[in-house]
Amino acid sequence: MALRSVMNPHFIFNVLSSIQYFITRNDELNAINYLTSFSKLMRTVLTRSVADLVSLREELDLLHDYVHLEKLRFEKKFDVRIECDKHINPDEISMPSLLIQPYVENAILHGLYNKEGEGHLLISVSADGEFLRFVIEDDGIGRKAAQAFRDKSKTKRQSMGTKLTEERLIILNGDSQPPVVYEDLYEGNEPAGTRAIIRVKTNPL
Repeated sequence: MALRSVMNPHFIFNVLSSIQYFITRNDELNAINYLTSFSKLMRTVLTRSVADLVSLREELDLLHDYVHLEKLRFEKKFDVRIECDKHINPDEISMPSLLIQPYVENAILHGLYNKEGEGHLLISVSADGEFLRFVIEDDGIGRKAAQAFRDKSKTKRQSMGTKLTEERLIILNGDSQPPVVYEDLYEGNEPAGTRAIIRVKTNPL
């Protein structure tokens, strides 16, 4: 399930389409860079999918590689900031692998992709007792507008990534609190993005 949440056919199809796009433009450098980044990400995903736990640093590195690939695909339509609380040593904390990427993908594809102009994505992590608190925040079009785009799309796809991941989190966290909370952001009365807050139970290394 962890592997499926990241390597869904839709994502792989989009990657291959992007490589084809660069080739048809005779953009050899971007095609090579994109293929290299994709190969690195897939190697990492396959390696992590058989591991019960990875370090927080490894999970953040995977997110960095994934976002870099999406920035290339969308030709730098958004920028990203990844922050780790200074009181956390990411080499000393372990967590289940491949948990956060589906929420980052949602922020990019549903929040930022349809935004006019450049968007901004924040990925931050802090400690919350025996849990890690991940915040995925975008300044995109908001959940209501994103749903309207999906409803009008000719190819309606139900992503299993967040559904499978939320099921994993409920089991792994082992408490009654919701593992994921969404907050709609506003500037005045206008939608100004979405914030997803994810709780992940950790283990010491």
